[in-house]
Amino acid sequence: MAEPLNPLVFGVTALNFALFLHALICLGYDSKPPAEGAPSPWKSLGATGSLIGFIGLVAMAWLNISANPSGNPVLSMMFTTIPAMYGFLWLGLAIIEFFDLDFRWAGNAALLCAIMQIVDLIIMHALWPAVLDLIVIEIVLWDYVLVTIGFWAATHGKMSLKLQGWNLLVCFVLNSVLLYYSSGLATTSPFA
Repeated sequence: MAEPLNPLVFGVTALNFALFLHALICLGYDSKPPAEGAPSPWKSLGATGSLIGFIGLVAMAWLNISANPSGNPVLSMMFTTIPAMYGFLWLGLAIIEFFDLDFRWAGNAALLCAIMQIVDLIIMHALWPAVLDLIVIEIVLWDYVLVTIGFWAATHGKMSLKLQGWNLLVCFVLNSVLLYYSSGLATTSPFA
């Protein structure tokens, strides 16, 4: 019998596409149209990176709802709400990028995600002991807080896009560590 799909691996893989592609454009890579009159790279980014992040994270949330892979209803709820929250943020960003709308509103939504993420982290820390798998997850989730605050700051002129690009690359690396831990390749994981 085949192993069921690990929802965390599925969602984190999709999120890595969104993080990496957004890091590149924030760092200035392919951030200008290749020729006058060519489509905006931001529209292309919305159609690739942001939509991939949305689809993967919402699918992860759905897989967590339907399968409860951890066997723990509270943990399953957290790993349903967290990817759903970020998935909807990526959907909003995709629409803003594609239609060239005001990025500040995506930044405002990112700030809400940061607040909700902090609450989730406080709950997680209070309910479960400090074991390596959860420490890795908590580090990554705290980095999501930094990325979403940076997203708000960059969209409101309080931080440069280049700095946010580096922030996104760090998040991509930490997310990759989470990917290997949650897949069971790096350790035995409650999510594998």
